[in-house]
Amino acid sequence: MNRIARPALLRASARAPAFAPVASSLRFSSISSSAALSTTFARRSDAITTFDYQRRHYGAAAGLSEADARERVIKVVKNFHKVDPNAVNEKSHFINDLGLDSLDTVELVLGLEDEFCIEIPEEQADKIQTIEDAVSYLVTNPAAK
Repeated sequence: MNRIARPALLRASARAPAFAPVASSLRFSSISSSAALSTTFARRSDAITTFDYQRRHYGAAAGLSEADARERVIKVVKNFHKVDPNAVNEKSHFINDLGLDSLDTVELVLGLEDEFCIEIPEEQADKIQTIEDAVSYLVTNPAAK
C-alpha cells in the first residue's frame, strides 16, 4: 500500500468505525495489510449486496387494492360522528347523501389522511366529495398505506 493511501485510510477510520478493522491492520504490518484490506472489503461488499437485494425486494410494495381501500374508506365514513352509519354505501355523496357540510367534509378527509398515513394536497382534498372519489384517489396514490 502506498504512503498516501495509508494515512488517508487511518484518518477515515477515525471518522468511520466501519474502517477500523482495516486501519488497525495497516498500523501493524505492511505485508498483511493488503490481504486484510481485500478480505475486509470483500466481506463488506457481500453484506452490501445482500442488503441491497433485501431493500429492493421489500421496497417494492404492491400498493392498496381497490377493495381494501373501499372497505377502509367506508369504515372511516361510518365512524365519523355526524354520519348515520346505516346511510353509508359505496356511492354515498358526503354532502347530498350524508348531510355533511364543507367543513365536515374537510374533517372527513383529515380522517382519511390519518387512516391511510398520507397528506392529501388541498386541491385534491377539495375534489373528494364521494366515497368513490376517495377510493380512486387513494388507489392511485403510491404513498397511501
